[in-house]
Amino acid sequence: DGRATSDTDVSDQNDELSLYNNAIRQCMRMGRIEEAEALLMNMDQVGLKPDVLSYNLVMNSCAASGDSARAGQLLDSMLSQNISPNEVTYATICKVLAVNGDVAHIQHFLRLLQHSNIQMNVYFYGALISACG
Repeated sequence: DGRATSDTDVSDQNDELSLYNNAIRQCMRMGRIEEAEALLMNMDQVGLKPDVLSYNLVMNSCAASGDSARAGQLLDSMLSQNISPNEVTYATICKVLAVNGDVAHIQHFLRLLQHSNIQMNVYFYGALISACG
């Protein structure tokens, strides 16, 4: 029946999304940020919508390399696709800002978090302490 097909389609998309996220994770582990980002951008072309994990994985690579501009562009892309950032997203952005000593932008994200229903986690506080120390 039509419903079974729909459920199967959703399951197939979830499987494909997991495969893409695992491929992004592997690229990240090997330091291949450009390839990880290309996989993320390719998802739309194959009919998959990236999720918050997809973006967080690539942003984490940016944070590890100190590329705050690229992380910010990814956050903008994420928001333009109506994908809601989570506490990991904000902590990752703050981590890259901390690497660059950008306390003002971290404070901006702190204010955003205070006005949202997202709880700050230990990673966010660690980034804040790192940026100030």
